[in-house]
Amino acid sequence: MKKKWLLLLMVVLLLAVSAVPALAGWDWCYDDPVVVLPNGNTVNVEVAVPKEDASQPVFMYIKAPFGSTLEEDESGDIPLYIFFDPSDMHYRITAVADPSGMYPVGLKVSENGQVLAEKTGRPGAPVHVRVRVY
Repeated sequence: MKKKWLLLLMVVLLLAVSAVPALAGWDWCYDDPVVVLPNGNTVNVEVAVPKEDASQPVFMYIKAPFGSTLEEDESGDIPLYIFFDPSDMHYRITAVADPSGMYPVGLKVSENGQVLAEKTGRPGAPVHVRVRVY
């Protein structure tokens, strides 16, 4: 009886592992709007999507510390629709990237070249990142 349960558990684990998409094998396209903080530091919010989905829009929400400004880079590969809100009173950056289709999206937030957070979501799901900035 124990052998049957062990075999069933192994089959379930094998199916669960094989259902996870292999995100590392894709070629990625990037875009990186820059938030300039009130103290002059710069925060890059880098968005990545698979190359074959680079023509699909990504909806992005960025909440930044009060008094921050946004510099959009028009040379990126991804059509970004950015909603910028410089009203955070706790010196945080909150970034959400929401794909318009069934493809994954990645976010990387770095301040003055130092990576603060990096996350890749599941296909079709938004990715949320919140970091403290200085």
